[in-house]
Amino acid sequence: MTRPVPPKRKLQLALAAALSLLLLADQLWPPPLPERSAPQAQLVVARDGTPLRAFPDGEQHPCAPFPTANTSGATR
Repeated sequence: MTRPVPPKRKLQLALAAALSLLLLADQLWPPPLPERSAPQAQLVVARDGTPLRAFPDGEQHPCAPFPTANTSGATR
């Protein structure tokens, strides 16, 4: 005779399945990234304007110019 599955366990299994599907979808259909041959460096910024990630341009210059006041002292 099988025991019924508690509601809390059902929720945990459903969340694990949903997370697994999201991770699988991210691997199968990743978001587009700037191409390496882009004419300009690309800079990803947060809603408040602080830089999050920089992508190099076609000549592999590391990032687009941005004010260093927005960065920590360790990166200057």
